[in-house]
Amino acid sequence: MKRILSFLTVFTFFLATGQVYSQRMTLQECISEGIANSKTLMIGNSEIEKSKSRLKEVSASKLPKGLLSASYTRLSEIPNSEIKVPMFPNPITIQEPLFNSYQLKLNVTQPIFLGGKISNAEEAAEFNISANQANLDVKKNEEAMKIVNAWFSLAAVNEQIKIIDENLALLNKRLADAKQLFDHGLVTKNDLLKIEVQISTVTSKKIDLATAQKTAKGALNMLMGRSVTAPLEIAEPVLDQPGSIPSFDEAVNTALISRNEFAELDLKKEALKKNLDATKSAYYPEVFLSTNIYYSNPNQRIFPMKDEFKATWDLSLIMQWSIWDWGSTSAKVDQTIETINGLSATKSLLVDAVSNEVYRCINNLENAKEQLENLSVTLNQANENYRFTSENFKGGVATATDLMDADTILFNAKTNVQLAKIKLSLSNFELLRAIGKKLY
Repeated sequence: MKRILSFLTVFTFFLATGQVYSQRMTLQECISEGIANSKTLMIGNSEIEKSKSRLKEVSASKLPKGLLSASYTRLSEIPNSEIKVPMFPNPITIQEPLFNSYQLKLNVTQPIFLGGKISNAEEAAEFNISANQANLDVKKNEEAMKIVNAWFSLAAVNEQIKIIDENLALLNKRLADAKQLFDHGLVTKNDLLKIEVQISTVTSKKIDLATAQKTAKGALNMLMGRSVTAPLEIAEPVLDQPGSIPSFDEAVNTALISRNEFAELDLKKEALKKNLDATKSAYYPEVFLSTNIYYSNPNQRIFPMKDEFKATWDLSLIMQWSIWDWGSTSAKVDQTIETINGLSATKSLLVDAVSNEVYRCINNLENAKEQLENLSVTLNQANENYRFTSENFKGGVATATDLMDADTILFNAKTNVQLAKIKLSLSNFELLRAIGKKLY
């Protein structure tokens, strides 16, 4: 009974595993799984958490700080503190020496005014959190685009294999028909050999494509965080034609508004401005309120000192002002200003790079659209040529070689049309990413 239960458990596990990995995954499912398992995005999430911790650190600076300290001191031996009075024959002892000193001290310090240092640092930390989130969104789109490329690469191989299988089925049927015609003396042995050679050639292409299919599956598996050898099947690609192609100016304007790279730079710039204000706070005085509670044996404030613990306290208002630091603060201010200027230059370079990318993507999309239209016409011509040659072959007007040539032309035309459709869809995704649309 136990063996049967163990067998059923293992069988159920493998069945469930098979169902998980044998399902045909859509593009969006692959993107979702890839983003969820991406190691690159894990690093980005870690950066956001670090920024949040930095904000907590800065915010804690405006709260009171408590410092508890304890000490023990052994003093060297000295004579009693005495004074001589003329009317008294013996000196009067004022204080007997104490050779052991114990102190327990609690200090609480509250910043009152720091020239805006903490508040500006808090705002800078908040801007940095938002900038890291924008950077994470950029990386998500990049990871999604990698998966889109890998998914369509696999889809392209699958489509070619599908067309080859159709072609092989047609060639095998033609070979069977040719053998019957050969038996009746209607075709030559050479015609049979030509069909067999063509079948062998197409089969070799299929073998190469099978290798390419494994490679494409491995690449997509890696991007999804799976084992490179994990079983994977993808759904049939939906190769809808994209809508109207936007003008260059319209696409660039959309990119400047939507792309998170610009948002990230703007947020970093705002963070630097707040850091600049925080640095300038060093020009102002700093005011603290500080209190100390002492629990000492002996307590220095109580006279005469006794070998016993006594508690005392004090309260201080402290002002400190760095009136000369040899230009250190000015140098820090200048560094931050130059960093801000550098970000402005970086943004200008990014605008140029994005404009060039958008221009390239629009051209690629237009080219892919024109190519598909042209190849669709070619496919219609190839179909008509194959139909005409097939009828002539049946009528004895065309040779087997003519028919195989027509078949090859039709096979290539079908392949080219499917690849053109995939290229068009991929070009559309590239344009969407270029103008800042989310792919995940």
